[in-house]
Amino acid sequence: MVTKQQAIEGREFHFGICSKTIGPRGGIKYKQEAWRANGECKTWKRTPSRFCLPIKHGLYGYNYLTDKNCSVFHLASECPAERRFQVIEYASFFAILDKITQDEKPMGDGVDSVFDENEEAMSPGDPNFIEKWEKTLNHNPQETLEAYFPERR
Repeated sequence: MVTKQQAIEGREFHFGICSKTIGPRGGIKYKQEAWRANGECKTWKRTPSRFCLPIKHGLYGYNYLTDKNCSVFHLASECPAERRFQVIEYASFFAILDKITQDEKPMGDGVDSVFDENEEAMSPGDPNFIEKWEKTLNHNPQETLEAYFPERR
């Protein structure tokens, strides 16, 4: 979902569900519909949650990203198809799943807190706790591989 602030600052968006397929010989194929901002985001003082951003797809496709249809768009920089690692919550622990190899490793102690952008600690049960962990792990995939999957270096 794209927020008003992301619409104002963002330049490229993806529509719908993006997918990434790895073929039998290791080739990677992405299915995504990319839209680019094609003007300035219009906002309203009277209704602060309302916004309208003109967007363009390909040569002839034009539309608007608004507060009504923002739930079907996401930022290209936050595309779920690009994420390699997924955090899975079990009853008594968390695990990391490598989406490429389907390997799963339990996370050690100390995963009960992660810090958000404001340097405030988040703990299990907080909204977006798992999303924040996934964003942290996917920020530097090579470092995550070395830390959690050392046998595959």
